[in-house]
Amino acid sequence: LMPQRAAAGGADDVLHAFTEHVMAMGMTPSSEIAQRFANNLMQALCHRMDAVDAPYLEQEDETVQQWLDGRRHMRDDTGSAAKLYSCSMYTDDPYFCCVGVERTIRLVTVWHEIASRSGLMLAKASKWQIGAGGITWLGINISAQLGLAWVSPEKALRAIEDIQCVLDGRCDVGEYRKLVGFLEHLLPVTDMPRHMMDHLYAPLQVGAEIDSGTSTPLREDGRRDGYLRKWVHVLSNTPGASLLAFAGARAAPTHERVW
Repeated sequence: LMPQRAAAGGADDVLHAFTEHVMAMGMTPSSEIAQRFANNLMQALCHRMDAVDAPYLEQEDETVQQWLDGRRHMRDDTGSAAKLYSCSMYTDDPYFCCVGVERTIRLVTVWHEIASRSGLMLAKASKWQIGAGGITWLGINISAQLGLAWVSPEKALRAIEDIQCVLDGRCDVGEYRKLVGFLEHLLPVTDMPRHMMDHLYAPLQVGAEIDSGTSTPLREDGRRDGYLRKWVHVLSNTPGASLLAFAGARAAPTHERVW
């Protein structure tokens, strides 16, 4: 259910009912059923892994113990941050970071136990990836060994081709909307400033091309095209960043998260 837009702005008392026939990924009205299930899986995984790994954490040296002690007060729905692994899952794509080979084996074992007991069908083995040399997640190559993250060549080429369609005047607003969403996905890994995206949303605003339907051709816009040319330059030359820049600085959690 979504409220109707009020004439003076904001939400009206009238509600509209929508039936989704496709997964509305990343959109405000999306049900997030799959994402909430993924969050629950990660929560169950962390609680089980914390219990399995606890005896081994006690065997770590004094330096590691001091680091763990400094993180025990930081908690969220996955438990304490005093752990030597991390995990996340976007809808149906999980990834894990782990310290040490033995701990990695324990984590993978726990994950398969959780997934199999949940009645899930895992992806075929050819899609599984492991190692410090580099893995690909959601089109992003990540190397813990190098401390780098970068856009995969096929994803970079796809973005460049789509941008060229805009610059050539061959793109409608529906395809353009997909491109903008894709560039949002690539923004953190390229370490591009936030303002690189701001003007790209002009055709998607009220009163712009999107109001005439998704098949409406884009209007000429020199400022928009200037930003898109900067994107082409970055994707062609430096489509990556350090893992520290990619992850970004985040404040320590101070309360439980509610999904």
